[in-house]
Amino acid sequence: MAENPNLTVERFRLALADFSMLPAAGRLLVCVSGGQDSVALLHLLSTLPPGSHEGLTVAHFNHRMRKAADADEAFVAELARRLGCGFTRGEGDVYGCARAQGANVEVVGHELRYAFFADAAREHGCAAIALGHTGSDLAESVLMNIFRGAGVDGLASIAPRNEPYIRPLVYITRAETEAYCRAHGLAYRSDETNLDADTTRNRVRQCL
Repeated sequence: MAENPNLTVERFRLALADFSMLPAAGRLLVCVSGGQDSVALLHLLSTLPPGSHEGLTVAHFNHRMRKAADADEAFVAELARRLGCGFTRGEGDVYGCARAQGANVEVVGHELRYAFFADAAREHGCAAIALGHTGSDLAESVLMNIFRGAGVDGLASIAPRNEPYIRPLVYITRAETEAYCRAHGLAYRSDETNLDADTTRNRVRQCL
């Protein structure tokens, strides 16, 4: 795919239409970590014509797993302010919970994060929760499921829409979100843990 910001906008809007992602009523909760994908997602949603939705609330979950976690949160809060969006935040002791449960850190982080998103959506009257998963993430998920011995269901990867969650970037690659941010002068945060080859997704991303 060409890394053309105009084509990125077209594919973004096509995904919204193809999967009827925008709710008829209610605000949108936009989950923003501060990385390039979620920053591109928030900016794309903020450029939709008036009447497309009833407003955007940015949700940021602080995992307390990185030294830069508070700086990431401050960055997202400021981005929301500049784009005229509401902002809500949550946090959790992911490492502590994982130790207490004897569970995988990634799994615990996912559970805490999604529990916060669901609570925030109810609190702020949001009818849908927008996530920054791209087509690259979906491809990685298929490969991971194959390696784990998944059946036909596993080959379906991540659904573009499974209420209340929507994934408007499903037709867009990670390289394209980077190009979009660059074209629009959008800063974003880099997570050094994405370079950690100890996690399955990072091994797939880096090696395959």
